[in-house]
Amino acid sequence: MVKKIPAQQMECLQTEQKDCHKMSDLQMYAVNDTVKSTKKRIEIEIRNNSDSTYIVDEAYRVERFVNGKWVQVPYKQPKDNDCVYIIKDIAYILNPKTGYKHFTINLNNIRMEEEYGKYRIVKQCHTDTAKTYQTIYAEFMYI
Repeated sequence: MVKKIPAQQMECLQTEQKDCHKMSDLQMYAVNDTVKSTKKRIEIEIRNNSDSTYIVDEAYRVERFVNGKWVQVPYKQPKDNDCVYIIKDIAYILNPKTGYKHFTINLNNIRMEEEYGKYRIVKQCHTDTAKTYQTIYAEFMYI
């Protein structure tokens, strides 16, 4: 059985939407809440149960819980120092009530090494009518 963890937190990036943290109708969760250091992949799902259409893209960041706060985990330096990591700029539309998107995220390019503990995937999304971004999270344990 797959354990689904709902997004633990949602916050506004701009103060005009003071109540967006209460929006439980848009959820992002890790399909499995534990990632082994030998696997380095995590699957996440986003579900839209709201009355609004949401747009989400491929971009993400990884954060680690350290000393009571979330800290962004940097990307690894590419082997040839001139290269950068590329994330496809594709927008996915999550329709009202039925919208769903599954992502498989490769963590090999993130500096996680042997820093085991609590992590989260962070993504931004917005409604189709407002360009005010909201941030959603999916937590997992790295062991």
